[in-house]
Amino acid sequence: MTAYNLFAQGDCAYILSDTAITAESGELIRDVPKVEQFPKARLALGWTGFAPMFKGGYVNRVAEKLAALGIRSDHADQGEILAALPGVLRDMHAENLAWLAGDDLLDDRAALTLVVACYRESDASPVLLVGLTGEGPVPPYELFRVHQLMGTDGPDADAFVRQAFGGMPNMSDPKQFDARKDGLALLELQRRIPPQPWHFGYYGVGGKAMLTTISPTGVRSQIIKRWPDKIGKPIRPR
Repeated sequence: MTAYNLFAQGDCAYILSDTAITAESGELIRDVPKVEQFPKARLALGWTGFAPMFKGGYVNRVAEKLAALGIRSDHADQGEILAALPGVLRDMHAENLAWLAGDDLLDDRAALTLVVACYRESDASPVLLVGLTGEGPVPPYELFRVHQLMGTDGPDADAFVRQAFGGMPNMSDPKQFDARKDGLALLELQRRIPPQPWHFGYYGVGGKAMLTTISPTGVRSQIIKRWPDKIGKPIRPR
């Protein structure tokens, strides 16, 4: 599991994420930022879902596919990036279906979620977008706009948030949700979500807690906590 949370406050969009890449046997094999930044385009993105990263070195699959289209981290055309992402997500899903052929949990494990946060100059506002490989408010692979997103695994995606915050906080209101303090609390909760079958039965949120800010002037990330997870060992929340 990758923890991705999206929200906007004022003229800034934010992505909260972890940095853990785990093997199918549960060990932490990489501790790397999962948010790809496009500072000149005032855009950042990430994705969550299955990939056979335990078979080799870490590769940011979205960044790799965008680069093949000539879209790299210094790319300045926001519209071109957004137009390319549905096709990238479709290709990644097809790869997953091929990798997982014969898996009993194929539908769950093959699924992917793409998250995008950007500052759109046309209406001078932050924009949060999500793309899914399965059912959603728009056809699969297309991007749709959200007000906020709290990524979870489990039958009730919001239950643990309501329990921790005494209700569903309005993440766009700094008085209700502090980007650093409450953002870290949210990631700590996600870190402790009981392991799910489609994540091979292990905890998957760890490494570092990171806050990425997308503003009218660019993109920056900062580490808000380092967890005591060790490469080669399973993640064990305390």
